[in-house]
Amino acid sequence: MESSIFKLIEVEYCEKKPRYPYFEVKCSEIGYYSNLDKAEEALKKYERDENASFDAPRGQFCFFINEYALDEASHQLAKSRRSYLPDGSPWTENLLSENVSTEGDCLSTMFSGRTADKQRFKKGDLVEVFNGTNVTLEIVSGQPFTPEEVSELREKDDENSLYNDYRDDCYRTLNEYGRQSHTNVVCVFPPRMQVNEDLRKKLLTKCQLEIEIFLYSKIYGNKFFRLVEIEHRKENPESSKYEKFRIVLGCYSTIDEAEQALCKKIESKGVSDNLSRFGFMIEEFLVEKMTFWCIKSRHIYAPDGSLVTTWYY
Repeated sequence: MESSIFKLIEVEYCEKKPRYPYFEVKCSEIGYYSNLDKAEEALKKYERDENASFDAPRGQFCFFINEYALDEASHQLAKSRRSYLPDGSPWTENLLSENVSTEGDCLSTMFSGRTADKQRFKKGDLVEVFNGTNVTLEIVSGQPFTPEEVSELREKDDENSLYNDYRDDCYRTLNEYGRQSHTNVVCVFPPRMQVNEDLRKKLLTKCQLEIEIFLYSKIYGNKFFRLVEIEHRKENPESSKYEKFRIVLGCYSTIDEAEQALCKKIESKGVSDNLSRFGFMIEEFLVEKMTFWCIKSRHIYAPDGSLVTTWYY
């Protein structure tokens, strides 16, 4: 029988008054144990900050117990990962082995779906995402597949090439800049501090964008181009500050179609009759299997429709 070792890790705040959307944390190894019971017993006895809780961001942020196989050069690939709240109570676990290439039992590495009753968050929820050395406030844009969804995906996989592993037991999240992450379920926690309204609106806007992208992909395919008009407006008439506003004009199958639509837009409104116009942008989106999307390129145009620059990602 293969032997394992269990590592107990403490995660602490680095700041006395952490603030969203980003704050730093530090990890410390408490000890190694021969089984899970001993590791959890050590966690119960560990001297924690007596004020540590969800609504008191001080002392410990959380705890982890990671299981590793003995006598294997697995480069810290865990057999299982478990997270615990500041008071030591269990939070979430991912029991799938990360050592996919050498694990003999494929059932211990294959992700078969996370049941709805074990999914703590849904789309649109604000969450704290643990990134190893820091925590960011993000918004959930996608949940782990359920067993029914995994079965449906495999039925549609004619080439029998689909293999789900521990990485699929994750939440898709977006930060305030729209960067997408696929975060292990054990590293996602509920917010424990107040979220200001501006940040909340910003994150909700990013989530709405992702929903729109997947809807567009159903119409235009996995690759499409989105035409956006950018305007300078004053949010407050009494203020001298202008804000950039993006208006989605449409989505197209090719960049040629998007540029033709851009020309028609300029012809219909003219160049000089909209002094607030900042320019136009055509974004190229790539969507893969409804679980991942990225922007492949951005084409920036002047108010008269002339190409200014192109960025490739």
